[in-house]
Amino acid sequence: SNRGTGDAIDFLNGHHGVIEQSTAASSSGFGILLLNSADNTVRDDYIQGATGLRLSGATRTSVLRSRLIATVLAGNGLYHTSGQDAFVSSCVVTGGGGGHALYFQGESNSTVRLASVTVLGGWRGVTVDPLNGGPISNFGVRASSIAILGPMAVNAIAVNFGAGTVV
Repeated sequence: SNRGTGDAIDFLNGHHGVIEQSTAASSSGFGILLLNSADNTVRDDYIQGATGLRLSGATRTSVLRSRLIATVLAGNGLYHTSGQDAFVSSCVVTGGGGGHALYFQGESNSTVRLASVTVLGGWRGVTVDPLNGGPISNFGVRASSIAILGPMAVNAIAVNFGAGTVV
């Protein structure tokens, strides 16, 4: 846990790592940041921060049986950008009242798979947005059993396909 400033856990340029059965909590930064890494697994964790879990340039990341919580108004439970092929399963995710529970900024030729995911709040439940306004091609979201239970913010959108062109 980090009660000061900064992230609770940073995993930078790492490969084949596992973060397991941990509590990662930051009052002002990311609960966990995976940056420019590949083939990593986050499982059975409690993660909270301004944005709970931030994946940037992360490829083939699995997030399993974890609780992801954004603690600030514009925060995201999970924010994935500039990476490819994520798998999120059996997770409970909460976004900030002005943020997203699950926010994916897509890259071409990538797939995000969601299975048994519960969204408990946020301004947007699940957002898929082309990186830098798109267009992107062959970006897929495959979802099975997503429950959006709220409470959601006023004027919330459960699933949002953002700006740009999704082909």
